[in-house]
Amino acid sequence: MTRFRQPDPTTCGSAVAVRARMLSDPAYDAWLRADRDPAARFADEALRTHRRTNRVLDGSGRVRLPWPRALGTTPWALARELGGAHHVTLVVDREAAWQRLTDTDAPSPLFVGSSWLPRHVVLVLGVTGDRLTAYEPSAGAEATVDRDAFVGADLRLGGWDRPWFTVTPAG
Repeated sequence: MTRFRQPDPTTCGSAVAVRARMLSDPAYDAWLRADRDPAARFADEALRTHRRTNRVLDGSGRVRLPWPRALGTTPWALARELGGAHHVTLVVDREAAWQRLTDTDAPSPLFVGSSWLPRHVVLVLGVTGDRLTAYEPSAGAEATVDRDAFVGADLRLGGWDRPWFTVTPAG
């Protein structure tokens, strides 16, 4: 089984974007997996996506909000990369954030971090009952988090505990 890992410490958001595209576009998924070394192709795609999402100007020529490069991809750039309309929501109420993630059938990025800063991005693949399943790009594997851990800010995803932003499809 191929582990699709982020290629460096700042590409979790772009790895999440590539993994989300793999889930929504069967032709892209097949193309990526057909390579002699699918993990290397995934890494190349994540790096290419990172360059695109972290430019000073976005694809339409608008200036992006300032964001430290060491923090990787912004929630807004990731939302644009996913295509379609997405809501970026700061997690103030963790119960409400859990509900947002429960209410969507689409994979949704979740920014996690410390008490002070968002530091990592995972892709919520779905919520079943009181369990959330996420693609965790630093490990290249799926992880589960129960509702109590989410609401209690004890996520343990990529070494980070607090949910910071959800990126969910509009509508």
